[in-house]
Amino acid sequence: MIKLGNTYFDPSAIEAITPVPGVFPDSSTGCYVVGMASKFTVKIYIGAEELEAALISAGLLPSPDADEPEGIPLTEAQRHELAGLYRAGYLYMAKDINGCSYAYIDVPEKHGAYWDSHDNGKPQRLTEDYDFLAYEDDRPVFIPAVLGVPVPPAPLFTPDPEVQGGN
Repeated sequence: MIKLGNTYFDPSAIEAITPVPGVFPDSSTGCYVVGMASKFTVKIYIGAEELEAALISAGLLPSPDADEPEGIPLTEAQRHELAGLYRAGYLYMAKDINGCSYAYIDVPEKHGAYWDSHDNGKPQRLTEDYDFLAYEDDRPVFIPAVLGVPVPPAPLFTPDPEVQGGN
């Protein structure tokens, strides 16, 4: 959970963040944050600086003064792609023998010419080319290490599927 203003959000429940000029009298720009809490939409206004600081401290944005990991320079497009996947829960990346790179939620294992994990068959194909990935790698690359951000904490509560189904 992260605190934005006086509201606590599960980061995965944030649907949108939109800059809104002139919201605060002492600030030229505020942000409108929309999140889903069960079936209800929660909307708050927060200063852009306060929002950025909260997202950085939660590990959802890299710190502007954070050093890039040694030996892994990223383009802005690569950083953007990996940051989006990281926020969506993808933690690993690997390259298949055909040269295609994929992101995985769970640790993938190499099976012949490709990598596979228990992500329910949903690896995400990467659109950017990552020169530091190679099919010959023995292990997948850990995305938080590439981005230089902390590992996300395990969820505090996992809903019981039997209770969710109402049966």
